[in-house]
Amino acid sequence: MNNIESELPFISVIIPTYYDWERLQLCVNALNKQTYSVKNFEIIVVNNAPDDKAPDSLVLPENCFLLDERKPGSYAARNKALSIAKGDVYAFTDSDCQPKEDWLEVAIDYLKKNPQIDRIGGEISLFSENEKMNWFEIYEVFFAFPQEEFVQSGMAATGNMISRKSVFDELGVFNENLMSGGDGEWGRRVFKQGSQITYLRNCVVFHPTRSEFKDIHTKNKRLAGGHLSVARSAGKKSVAILLLKKILPPFTGIKRAFANPNQPTKKKLIAILVCYYLKLKALSEMLSLLLGSGSEERV
Repeated sequence: MNNIESELPFISVIIPTYYDWERLQLCVNALNKQTYSVKNFEIIVVNNAPDDKAPDSLVLPENCFLLDERKPGSYAARNKALSIAKGDVYAFTDSDCQPKEDWLEVAIDYLKKNPQIDRIGGEISLFSENEKMNWFEIYEVFFAFPQEEFVQSGMAATGNMISRKSVFDELGVFNENLMSGGDGEWGRRVFKQGSQITYLRNCVVFHPTRSEFKDIHTKNKRLAGGHLSVARSAGKKSVAILLLKKILPPFTGIKRAFANPNQPTKKKLIAILVCYYLKLKALSEMLSLLLGSGSEERV
């Protein structure tokens, strides 16, 4: 190892996966092209469906480890990775993401120059695999990962979140009893305890838009269950406020849609309509869970 490489912190890249081997291969391929020295990072993939064995066609690089975690939920999977991670820095992404080639280099350069910052919420850039986007893809472009807004509240989506190891050592790991929203719960928890975070636009991972209604619905159902779990832990008043917010039109969504100067009005209106529809579907899901007639969706 040369002197430049020895000065670089070692990174643990953590990726939960669940019945997603094909897209995981693309994710690992992207990590294999990183400009950051391969000697200075490891990749820990955690299979959250141990009965679904990795296909023989899966090709993993030498610095990649594949673990199993039987407890349901991506946060249990991430905690499993954390239990063996050797990095001074943890970089989180998902199996359906493809990090840009300088993802790790940009993050480490920023953390070295800004020692007061503990965490980075990087840009999650959406792309369509179809020539013409349908209504659900249009919705995704506007609303799927508002990472900059997440960071303003103290958290970051784990599709692109980088953290110093010390944050987890001092303030704890993810709440693995949550099926969704665990990144938000953890992020806001450590933020309240003084962990500083920044949004970094040029620290990028790419994420395909969801084009099928069933995929959008599954994510919406999962988020509804996660948000309800967090509200329940805070008491009945928090649950009531959450339900009321789901009834109201998506005022924040309307503001966000019309603040986007690069999209035509028609697409903005489509995105708002889908947004309100999904809010009402989430309300229905929460009521089912409260009445005991539904089950929380897992990842």
